[in-house]
Amino acid sequence: MANGYPKIQRDSLHNTRRFEYPWVFLNLSRSCDSLLDMGSGGSSFTFFLTQYVDKVVALDKELEPLNEMDTIKRCTGRFHNLETKCVDLLDSGYEDDSFHTVISISALEHAGHSNLEKAFSEAFRIARNSVIVTMDVRFSPYGERIHMDDLKSLSAKYGFDVPRMDQLTLAQILEKDMPPFAVACIRIDKKGD
Repeated sequence: MANGYPKIQRDSLHNTRRFEYPWVFLNLSRSCDSLLDMGSGGSSFTFFLTQYVDKVVALDKELEPLNEMDTIKRCTGRFHNLETKCVDLLDSGYEDDSFHTVISISALEHAGHSNLEKAFSEAFRIARNSVIVTMDVRFSPYGERIHMDDLKSLSAKYGFDVPRMDQLTLAQILEKDMPPFAVACIRIDKKGD
């Protein structure tokens, strides 16, 4: 404990978050009254969204980051419109159309290649209007990592365009100090908004 306050782990701003957070925010409808952050991981972005949305729920399968969020709420006396829930991404326990918007920032890919469809289906099921997702995508199959073929099959089912991404050579990746993946940014509108 420092200065009488519990130590809080702050999320480091991963390289891709520098454009994922603004992209998600710009694609969030101004009429959004309820939002579920699927795979929140205790992100400070979730706290930021409480300023613009009446009800925000941070959902994660890990209890520790959610406990940290609850500690921040308790210590600051703020963020009364933020709830936390510890459940698996594949089965949130919410009813159909429970939230205006479901977002997931670089989290659904952690469900793994074999569970991506289930995670996507759960997000789509509980969203009334929009699903906004960013995810790391590999250019070729690599174990349980998500790859372009996964996006192509999801796009056929949910009706979004797969962004065109050119594969870089390993030399280009190393030269530019870039990871061997891209980040897909997807917004799916279920109903007019």
